Amino acid sequence: MNNVRPKYRVLPPVPALILVLLLTAVVPSGPAWAKDGPAQALERGVACLRTAEAREGYAPWTAVALRAAGHKAAPAPDTYLKSLAPDGPTTDYALALLAVLAGGEDPAGPAATRLAAGLIRAQREDGKFADRIDGSGGELVNAHIWAVIALRAAGREVPAAGKSREWLAARQHPDGGFSYAVNLPASDVDMTAMALMAFAALGRGMEDPAVGRALGYLRAVQSRATGGFGSWGLETTADSCAVVILALTALGEDPAGPNWSTAGGNPLTALFALQGRDGSFAYVAGQEGNLMSTRQAVLALADHRAGRPFWERLAAGRPTGDVPAPAVRESGAGQAEAAPAGGGYARLLPALLRAAAGLPGAGPFALQAGIIIYASLLEEARER
Repeated sequence: MNNVRPKYRVLPPVPALILVLLLTAVVPSGPAWAKDGPAQALERGVACLRTAEAREGYAPWTAVALRAAGHKAAPAPDTYLKSLAPDGPTTDYALALLAVLAGGEDPAGPAATRLAAGLIRAQREDGKFADRIDGSGGELVNAHIWAVIALRAAGREVPAAGKSREWLAARQHPDGGFSYAVNLPASDVDMTAMALMAFAALGRGMEDPAVGRALGYLRAVQSRATGGFGSWGLETTADSCAVVILALTALGEDPAGPNWSTAGGNPLTALFALQGRDGSFAYVAGQEGNLMSTRQAVLALADHRAGRPFWERLAAGRPTGDVPAPAVRESGAGQAEAAPAGGGYARLLPALLRAAAGLPGAGPFALQAGIIIYASLLEEARER
């Protein structure tokens, strides 16, 4: 998704090569337009996504971001939905459910019902949503989080919600943060924010001790210089700022309020500073914009404007959007788009798993290989 950052230690050759092969297409970007407010930044981000969609074809995360921003999104193509492997990653199914809803299907519609039922069947006895849709795998925190969010977007109650909350809370590290998988010791900003989103989707708020500890972790790692958030040793990234904005909005916190403002700014101003002339968002300052960062930024700005998380608005059928969706061609690249994932290199893991098997869903060997590579990257980051 994002370029390897040259000013940090060079990655080992094999992971570095894999990361290079998995990079998404970038969008040319000019200098940041720091004077833009949230409304202007959001609409310019939407325009950038529309341009990319017309050029590259359907992409599920683009559909979700556009719908959240109040624009009609293209329906999920049948070819995309049929590409979901029967033993594929749970995150693939969670993303597909969000995309179906974003495309305008009612939460009670046939595709939404089928996808939601698959997620429900993937829940294990301990409350965790399995790593794979066939119920196998108990390692990935990410899979659990996005299954919860997708079910709530579809208007479904999360089965065994208490157990689901307990399983997630038990994965919290002593510093209050969360990581992508249960056996990874280092906390990550993006995954911590996503865990907060899941707690909010489960009906938990500031009164929950796990929520309080996670917010404490975010406060401790917030950049005093920019007011933003970063991951993998980077001080401020668009993706981290966006997911923190999503989490705070879901919990009823104002990301531009005094609780989240420093002398250098807040998560919103830090995100604005990464937007380029064409409306795209760069992962870090000085780089070209990229589509995944732009999708996440648009989603975050849309939630901030609405004051409600996108999954609540999808479940309620709002916004319907007044701007019609243009015709969008189907795209193999869009169908293979990475499912939700954690910050920095962590966001590349779902794409790595699929690439290793050549299919939308990867086999057990690919899963193990991906975890090993991810762990090695974490160790690299911790040694810096």
